[in-house]
Amino acid sequence: GTGFIGEYAVRELKRRGEACTVIDTATPRDAVSNAIADATHIMWLIPAVPGLLKSLAREISAAPHLEKFLYASTMLLYGDSGVPQKEDAPLHPITDYERRKFVEEGIVLDIFATHPERLVVARFANVYGDIKNRGVIGKIFSALRDGSAFVVNGDGSQRRDHVHVTDAARLAADLLLTPAAHGVYNVSTGAAHSL
Repeated sequence: GTGFIGEYAVRELKRRGEACTVIDTATPRDAVSNAIADATHIMWLIPAVPGLLKSLAREISAAPHLEKFLYASTMLLYGDSGVPQKEDAPLHPITDYERRKFVEEGIVLDIFATHPERLVVARFANVYGDIKNRGVIGKIFSALRDGSAFVVNGDGSQRRDHVHVTDAARLAADLLLTPAAHGVYNVSTGAAHSL
């Protein structure tokens, strides 16, 4: 709830009248355990930290009131393609970030193997729109603001889908709070743009 998408997600949930408990890296472990035990809905927007999700897997699976768990992943897992990827497309994680997200998706699938209706995996396209953005759009705006150079790897023709952070947060809240939502969802605009 303190990161790039998290701040917007908390704002969206509160706008809908939902009570939120924000957990971040400074939250003591006992407070994390208590929050998980009390939660009816969890939105996991934490960057992939090796071992963190796995260390909490038992507590998450045993949470007595948990109705829905949303795990924020990435559409980068699909690899480069000239066509839009559907949720059941093969995954090809290449970078360390993509491999960590792939591993964590496996962990949440294991956690909810007996209750798949409680799990939503939201694979976000490139989210932009805030000063905290560390993606390509954020880097371009930072270079413009600072008067520094922005380096494009390749010829700039690679195409990516970009979704604004307010839209990503709104859809994440929808997926979290919709009882029938479960499984994998691509969160994108459906339109790719070159750099």
